Amino acid sequence: MKTFLHSFRLTFRRFRWEIIGFWIFSVGIVIYFGTGIASLASPREAGYPYLPPLPNYMMLEILAACWVILRIMFSEPVFLTQGGWRTRPLPRAQAWLAPCAVLAMALLPSLLVRLAALEISLAPEPGQWWKLLSGKFLWGILSLMLIAAVLRAAGGLLGSKAPGPAKKIALAVTCLLLVGAWFHPKTAHLFRGYPYGSYGGGGGRYNYGDLLPGIREILPPKANFIATEDYASQPEVPRMRLVSRFAPVEGTVIRGGGLRLKVLRVEPKGKNLAIDVEALLTQPGTEEQRGLSALLLHFPGDDYSFRQNGAVMYNTVPLALYPVTRNRINGEYEAPMENPDWDRLLPSLELLVFERDEEAPLIKVSPTDNERPRAPKPLPPVPSGIAGDVTTVFNGLDHDIQWTNRGPMKAKGETIPREGMPHVLARHPWSDLAWDHFVKAFLLKHAVDSDKPALLERMTTDPRLGEIFVAKGWKADALPLLKRFAKERLPMDEASLAVLLEDKDPALAGDVAALVTRLDGGVEKLEPLLRNYPGLDWKRFVHEGWMRSKYAFRMRRDPQPFDFWAAQAGDFSAFRSIAEKAAKKEQGQEDRLRSLVAGEPADAVGFVRVNLEKMRFDEGSGKWSL
Repeated sequence: MKTFLHSFRLTFRRFRWEIIGFWIFSVGIVIYFGTGIASLASPREAGYPYLPPLPNYMMLEILAACWVILRIMFSEPVFLTQGGWRTRPLPRAQAWLAPCAVLAMALLPSLLVRLAALEISLAPEPGQWWKLLSGKFLWGILSLMLIAAVLRAAGGLLGSKAPGPAKKIALAVTCLLLVGAWFHPKTAHLFRGYPYGSYGGGGGRYNYGDLLPGIREILPPKANFIATEDYASQPEVPRMRLVSRFAPVEGTVIRGGGLRLKVLRVEPKGKNLAIDVEALLTQPGTEEQRGLSALLLHFPGDDYSFRQNGAVMYNTVPLALYPVTRNRINGEYEAPMENPDWDRLLPSLELLVFERDEEAPLIKVSPTDNERPRAPKPLPPVPSGIAGDVTTVFNGLDHDIQWTNRGPMKAKGETIPREGMPHVLARHPWSDLAWDHFVKAFLLKHAVDSDKPALLERMTTDPRLGEIFVAKGWKADALPLLKRFAKERLPMDEASLAVLLEDKDPALAGDVAALVTRLDGGVEKLEPLLRNYPGLDWKRFVHEGWMRSKYAFRMRRDPQPFDFWAAQAGDFSAFRSIAEKAAKKEQGQEDRLRSLVAGEPADAVGFVRVNLEKMRFDEGSGKWSL
């Protein structure tokens, strides 16, 4: 025993600074990732299906661990820590045991702090702990033991008197084993951090029919579900497990059951409520992937709304032997009432989080259950005559076919005469589909001076009507309301903004500029009015428009003409963007690039490719030159 303790102390003393350095580095990054990730999301990131990249220190930690293992396992056969077997004869067992004990002491704190971080931040349940310890943790520890054994055996051969060919064969076998471990799928995450990256699911409408039977087993029998189909597409569907339920309040953090969830944003958007959350989840098995399958918003009573119109982004936490994924889940939840009073509703709402119960048996769905007739949606009654035609069009666009073909309803709307005006006005407020496919064309065709009072009354809450007033030549009537909308920065169309630009009110310069940067197109037509608008800071306006186009996440925009204007104002990133598009031979981009370069070279792409980093903007000429 004394011989072992002496050997242990001697080995530790020789490598103590490397071991202590590894402790500090490894424990530090575990504390950083294990306890602070949920607080990394800032309010600025809320609303976007985007996860800022986490610092990837995994490779550094793995290399540091491999260095410590290599040094300790080679301590005696290569580095002669004990002075060689002739100086201090040791039994073969102790010659192996002492370095292994030092190695265990070197790696154990890093493993223990990982377990502590999981308990503190995610609080896994006993069953999840068993899966963690018998899955990825066990495989990782066995992999480390195998590496240590291979290196110790290789070191013994290197320090022995074996002939040269035997040493070469041993080294070749060792290299093959290490390369195989590097590329083996089960050890890839341990050694290389694979897979680390972002994966996403796009936005739009989701069908939760396959999850609904499992959710119905948990919720009350009278539960009414909004924004999903009421049937399953598969004969067998999974059972569900309620992970958590809580009030959706910004900044709320929920912890437990291998989950840590933080509410990033709660924002009313008309009939919908936008909620963005970020979650950390344990991934217990070596193969299975755990994810949050469904989020429901519970309204007072028995109404439950599924998440829609959102996106999901997730990635693996870049930390070896720390099986946790990071999720960003954005979406909107439709209210059961037409005009919800969110101030009154918000305190009584509850967000429910479900995941698949992989251990429970599947639910068998009867084909007759899927084929049973559904009760039709309650729609406004259809009267006779023109009023009935108007009602049919609105019912079709707002209810029956809002996700399929709108052509028949649009064609029917074109046949409705001017006598339908009172019925169209009575259906205000109009949905976006009704406006785009019926109301806008109807008003442009049939509205007359006598309709102005009724239209002005509706325009107080509907800026879209500004386009109708401009097209009809009623600009003076609409101008006061358009100015009010500009001060409130409500989105307006190109024609309404042109009226405001023609009015040239200096007090609205900042508001009008901000609204123009939000247009989806047609901005270039407003350039003369914008350049001559009193009080408008052109360079600042162009910069903000370019930044909005450049960094748009939720809805990509065509950067034109802001990229060109920004390049004309001296923004290097805009100039580079145009040069890259010209190099890809995008239509019209080479002519734009040529007009920005001093001398307008014939081969603008070639000239800029060679001299890009040396080019500077000349304020006097407004050109880029060497």
